[in-house]
Amino acid sequence: RFKSSQIVFIALFTSVLALFVMVIVLIEIEDNPRDRNYQKLVKVIYDDVLAYKKAEGLDWLLVENTVSKGVKITFDASLFTEQSLFTSARAKLNPFFLPYINRLTSLIAHLDLANISEKHSSMVTKILQPNEQLLMTVRIEGHSDSTPLAATALYQNNIELSSFRAYSIMRMIMLYSKVPAENLSISGYGCFKPLVADTENPINRRVEIYIVPQIMPSNERFK
Repeated sequence: RFKSSQIVFIALFTSVLALFVMVIVLIEIEDNPRDRNYQKLVKVIYDDVLAYKKAEGLDWLLVENTVSKGVKITFDASLFTEQSLFTSARAKLNPFFLPYINRLTSLIAHLDLANISEKHSSMVTKILQPNEQLLMTVRIEGHSDSTPLAATALYQNNIELSSFRAYSIMRMIMLYSKVPAENLSISGYGCFKPLVADTENPINRRVEIYIVPQIMPSNERFK
């Protein structure tokens, strides 16, 4: 089992590596018109999310325009001062947060992701090459704290637990946002990307949502 200090070191190393990758990506974007137009599209989606957040008074929602992973949407940590998003060792959402998830799914529905290519066709045509298509991905990433799971736990480890947490949120997005399954993906990172230095802090039990324009061959389905 990993000690908290080891997990913090891994998290810091991952953050530094991500920063390095971001710098490289920014340099490449400056030299590539296609990438510049791709980032313009991400910026349009980012601005749309911000406008909806402001109009609906969603001050508890954090929105970030990342370089390589699209638009990141998370909950403000202040929401978790008294209650956790998930119970320890469980993937079921705390009912207290259902209204927040419902507002989040309304935001995703508002984005009308299925029609992004049509709404921004002039920009999209500068991104796509022949035999390519743009599919909007809603990616849900699950996380856990570093509390070891009991031998009788439902899940084998925190990686599996965090994956099922992402899955539970994905199901709600499918139900309320009407996003097709082929436009959704999940991943679980366990306790290896903690939000705070104390890796056993329940605040680390969370999900992160990414809205990602994905370019893929036009003869393939989204995976």
